Amino acid sequence: FSRTLASIAQQTHLPDVVYIIEDGSKPDYAMTELVHEWRTTVPFKVLYKYVPNAGKRVAQSHAFRDYQDRTDLFLTIDSDTVLDKRAIEESLIPFADEQVMSVAGLLLSMNVDKPLSKLLSVSFPTSFTNGRACASWFNSVSVSCGGLATYRASVIKAHLDHYLNQIVFGQRAMFGDDRMLTHYAALMGKTVYQESSIGYTLMPENLSHLTRQRVRWWKSFWWGGMFLVRQHSPRYMIWWIIVAQYISQVLYAVVFPVILIITPLKNGAFPWVILLYMIGLGVMRSIRLLGIKQADGHAYLPVWRFLIRVSFSTMLNIYLCTLLSYYSFFMMWQVTGWGTRNKVEVSLKKTETEPTS
Repeated sequence: FSRTLASIAQQTHLPDVVYIIEDGSKPDYAMTELVHEWRTTVPFKVLYKYVPNAGKRVAQSHAFRDYQDRTDLFLTIDSDTVLDKRAIEESLIPFADEQVMSVAGLLLSMNVDKPLSKLLSVSFPTSFTNGRACASWFNSVSVSCGGLATYRASVIKAHLDHYLNQIVFGQRAMFGDDRMLTHYAALMGKTVYQESSIGYTLMPENLSHLTRQRVRWWKSFWWGGMFLVRQHSPRYMIWWIIVAQYISQVLYAVVFPVILIITPLKNGAFPWVILLYMIGLGVMRSIRLLGIKQADGHAYLPVWRFLIRVSFSTMLNIYLCTLLSYYSFFMMWQVTGWGTRNKVEVSLKKTETEPTS
């Protein structure tokens, strides 16, 4: 967390106010001394509040309520986000268009010392450089990850009560926060992606943690997308993007079992051609990562590492993007548990190279 604070202080465009919410850390008030020491070294206002763990929505609401009438923009980051020194400045550029309501930044992997985190260093950023970049062309990004996202205060003010009291399957929703904030923004205007606004975040390092995280994300995909489909209009591209995502998941439910299970069993041969096709498709989807530079000017991924990791991450994505999607569909009525934040499961070793600002 100290690296997060340091990266904020080094921004080329400093924030007016930094509002830190510590919710349910163990031990209680674990960050108090660190925050109080840091606030004496920065030129902007720093507010700090400890609250019981009641979910991310409630934690954010303390800052939202206090400043919804006193600021133009809210930028959200997580406690493990380390910002590139130009992250805030670059995130402000799209707001020159008064119709832009939210801006998603690019999140890159910071921990790459474990096999799983190495694979995620390809697949996770690809969801930005491919998926969000494409949706942004239509001003229709459906999810701005909370690790680096900026919203107009008018979006927050108009929807804060619903955000805190959203009922899904008769229960108050505890997650799906990033998706809902972006959906609210989409109801009011354009939602875009700014690739030059870069942050670094920690990836899960064990399969259990990753599974719980992605199940939570997929659950909110199923019920969160339906909110936008009901509330928005087919006159807007984001409506069609969400519907197309639902249709593709239904088609995958038929195609994948036939290609990967039924046909191989029937023919008695492993589907190598299909596997190579999927890897090739994965390379095409992820290839823009080769053009991403870190703050120190070095490539985010050398070509040889990219080719190795994208091959194996393609196999991992069959589990993450297909099997977990279907499982989450049948479990999406469970909307109250967070699932991944009961204890710290990832950390950055002191010997690792951190982003250079």
